[in-house]
Amino acid sequence: LLSGLKENDYLSRAFMKRLSKTNARIIFADKDTDIIFDDGVVFDTLLPLKQIITSGEKANNESIVAKVIFGESEILFTGDIEAETESILVENGIDISADLLKIPHHGSKTSSTEVFLRKVAPKHALISVGKDNTYGHPHAVTLERLRTLGVEVRRTDREGRVEYTFSKAGVVESSTRTISAPSERSFSSNFSYPRSM
Repeated sequence: LLSGLKENDYLSRAFMKRLSKTNARIIFADKDTDIIFDDGVVFDTLLPLKQIITSGEKANNESIVAKVIFGESEILFTGDIEAETESILVENGIDISADLLKIPHHGSKTSSTEVFLRKVAPKHALISVGKDNTYGHPHAVTLERLRTLGVEVRRTDREGRVEYTFSKAGVVESSTRTISAPSERSFSSNFSYPRSM
């Protein structure tokens, strides 16, 4: 699932050439791209609104934004979007409410606006961020907004790998573990290819 390609970009062309030699199905995301898994999990693409070819100048704001739905549980994945794209989601009336929010752009001060966070209204938030990163992520302003809204925050820079377990009724538990190498676990599920909901 791709959010788009840079036009006239060597790396994009090389990536697509390499990908075309595999058996992988290439899907360019838009708001009508949904993946329905056999176990009832729905991957609902919210952005981009339409398939895009990009100059790459606003790569963060061209991230795929998707909601994963399992029964009554909802998780919002936001990639590296910033305030500009958060506004598009809010102003277009897109349902971005979720139990768990993967905080945009590693908790940067250019994202996680108060209006956006209030619209999502998460109970839980995950900030995926490297330890001692040179950007200073997550930003104190973002952390304060989350604290003010009473959101439980977990951070990979402090806790390592964070895992959430869900039932169809909601978050069952969250746990952490320190990892130094890729997990031996892999996710496997059968799914039907994209269709509109």
